[in-house]
Amino acid sequence: MTGFSRHISGKFNKIPQGLILDTGALASYDDVIDLSIGDPDLTTDAAVIDAAMRDAKAGYTRYGDPAGDPQLIRAVCRDWRLRQGMELDPSMVQITCSAGLAMMMSLIAVTDPGDEVIVLSPHYPEYSGQIAMAGAVEREVALSSEEGFAITAEKLEAAVTSRTKALIFNNPVNPTGVHYKEGTLKLLLDFAKSHDLVILADEIYTDLVYDGPFRSILTLPGAMDCAVSIGSFSKNFMMTGWRVGFIAADPALLDVILRISDWMTYCAPSVSQRAALAALNDAERLRGLYVPVFRERVMTGAEKLAQCPSIDIARPQGTFYLFPSIKRSGMTSQEYCAWLLKEKHILATPGSLFGKGGEGCVRFACTVPAEKLTEAFGRL
Repeated sequence: MTGFSRHISGKFNKIPQGLILDTGALASYDDVIDLSIGDPDLTTDAAVIDAAMRDAKAGYTRYGDPAGDPQLIRAVCRDWRLRQGMELDPSMVQITCSAGLAMMMSLIAVTDPGDEVIVLSPHYPEYSGQIAMAGAVEREVALSSEEGFAITAEKLEAAVTSRTKALIFNNPVNPTGVHYKEGTLKLLLDFAKSHDLVILADEIYTDLVYDGPFRSILTLPGAMDCAVSIGSFSKNFMMTGWRVGFIAADPALLDVILRISDWMTYCAPSVSQRAALAALNDAERLRGLYVPVFRERVMTGAEKLAQCPSIDIARPQGTFYLFPSIKRSGMTSQEYCAWLLKEKHILATPGSLFGKGGEGCVRFACTVPAEKLTEAFGRL
């Protein structure tokens, strides 16, 4: 080992690569349609940008309250009351520099080195790296596309050990688009309580649900004792680049996370928080703009994919992803995505990157207009 590489921490040999844009693949063909990365093509609403600019000029360019802008915290509490029918005290909310950092800090706060964290796969790949960075150990529970990625008590019980400390739960799910309902939420909460586990609920696609209202696991009776809800403005309000998230949890946990945040970022970006405040203050109008766009995209995409002989796909329930099975093609997900790029000039993400439960499927991000999706899937 030569050069600076000899100084690199050995823990990074165990941390997998997350999802990044394959710029080389994009440059391969002039007509590549990129359906690989979950970054919507829609620009943040002009009224939100204008409000953030006004607030920046008014002085919101300095450090803010480490727990978050008090007005934004109150707006989050108001939104929870209106959308979830749940009263959150401001002491139960902390604003963070992205939902990703919120998950990272939550894992650091609740696990010690060697503790185990159950992850349901297919899952967002960054969970694996976050668990490793926290010094914990991932325990994967592979779900099946043939069973609609259903979560069962038997699979959960088979994964738990005396070292299990937490469970990461994503709803609706990136990459599958599955929206879990009250029965599954109760199953998970009962499981967590019976084994004294913490549920870290990644709930960042809560507006993008197409089969009934979303319910946070935190709203179940007794959930506040062991569950944490992580939210974001990125996907619900087309604000991926602003990097603002939040945690709703028991104040005892937030006291620890506040210290961790102080070591990492001190506070979330002040001007970004003002943009998030403007979005929540105009949430009804913005949701009326965005949700129909993505509903049309995923429904159009699913309809087109259902016509492909090598693909099986269920009706979309949430998010802006499609995660069809390609098992009838006889190819692995890596092989199928390589074929898609070479023969059809479509860039997609192999299901294997989302864990064992993702093999045999491919993720398409519906982050382009519906007519572009029709063109892409028409090539199939």
